[in-house]
Amino acid sequence: MAEEERILLFKNPTGGPQYAQALLSVFCAPMKAIVRLTTYRRLWVSEDIFQSPKALENRKALMICVDAERDKANKWWVKNFYPIREVTIKKAEIEGDYLALWVEVQGYIKCKDYEIYSEELKRSLQTYPPDEKSYIAFDTLRDLDVVDMNDHAAMLAVWQNLVEMLAGLKAFDKAAFYTLTGVKRKKDQRNVDFEKTGILEPAFAFRFVGNEEYVITIQHLLPFHDKREKLGRLEIALRMPEGLKSDKDLIEVFGRHGSHDMVIKSKAISSTECSVIEVYPKDPSLKFAPLLSIPVKLSPIPLWKRSLKKSGLIIATFIAALFYTYGQLIQATKSYPSWQTFGTISPELIGATLSALTLIVIPILVSLLIAGERKD
Repeated sequence: MAEEERILLFKNPTGGPQYAQALLSVFCAPMKAIVRLTTYRRLWVSEDIFQSPKALENRKALMICVDAERDKANKWWVKNFYPIREVTIKKAEIEGDYLALWVEVQGYIKCKDYEIYSEELKRSLQTYPPDEKSYIAFDTLRDLDVVDMNDHAAMLAVWQNLVEMLAGLKAFDKAAFYTLTGVKRKKDQRNVDFEKTGILEPAFAFRFVGNEEYVITIQHLLPFHDKREKLGRLEIALRMPEGLKSDKDLIEVFGRHGSHDMVIKSKAISSTECSVIEVYPKDPSLKFAPLLSIPVKLSPIPLWKRSLKKSGLIIATFIAALFYTYGQLIQATKSYPSWQTFGTISPELIGATLSALTLIVIPILVSLLIAGERKD
């Protein structure tokens, strides 16, 4: 396969809700998230691929939205192909008569002219099955640009342009669009990047450290489909995994577009584990909307940070213990082992006072240490 060639993963959203939802899942997923696609029938997958699906793994592909309609003879005819996002196929397996793919989402795709691209693609493909809603083919990149997923501003701009295009399709009439645009630590506003988890799924995740707060940002765009009927309000719900809690359970979306911040607090964590924050529309009657799974890796506070955090209390407790020992020594010897005199005050009184004060201070310091350990 040539360097610029890509596997093409076609989905026709007009064919049924499962195809439309698959497209939305890939289109709105956080960068590097893994999405499972399961509707590639053996009938429309070449026998070579079906017999050796592992040949697809670790290869780049383009997710293609097919704008197709049925004619009077009940046959599908394709109007345009819309490439929306690049993905990397991480795993391919056969499930009965279907090919299941696990894809890692990458950058969005810019196309200068969809009609020209569609005509060229139709001519270049030896066969493409418009009667099928989900199929696989191969082609070069042609006049397409894949946006660098590290360029967040460009990614958001292209995502918004693609939303406007998808919203004009009959299949996505009254559909909602929203996506994750950022994860930051609240205390210093530093970006939290995806990190490798060391396991297959999820391969990457946002790392959340115990007892810290994070801000996740959701961007929405609710297209006005026509002048009479507008999708101008939406409630987005969150489902938090164990170990995390949010400052809100719902995001109330009003108007055409906007950005929404949610503060996520990571509780005390004893061991590293991976989980997901789920973002979904509260209204189950909404025709189509993304179901976002934000992978997170929950990690305890590093030992050195916990030790540094408690070092002041440890040193104070140690000094208090020394003073207690010194007070006991004064009482026992009835003299001042370190200093010549305390004036007219007797050694016994000084020793008793010092011991009593430190006996009050030491339990307080120890309880603060225990409370900090439980919190961590």
